Amino acid sequence: MHELNHTQIAQRLDQLTELSVALGSSPDIGSLLDRILSVARHMTDADGGTLYRPSPDHLSLAFYISQNDTLGLYQ
Repeated sequence: MHELNHTQIAQRLDQLTELSVALGSSPDIGSLLDRILSVARHMTDADGGTLYRPSPDHLSLAFYISQNDTLGLYQ
């Protein structure tokens, strides 16, 4: 893991602040979760990420959002 410089730390804090404001004000859960995944991937330098939600019967998990830069995947 590489060490962050002051600019990178400031950018990450700005992103987290924006997300925290959106958590309290955004009625659109889908776009909020998409944004959370994108910011988390950016902060961790991840190539991809997936969010799951409980299935309607709450017995399993189902794909909700999947992103992968290398595969060009955005669902």
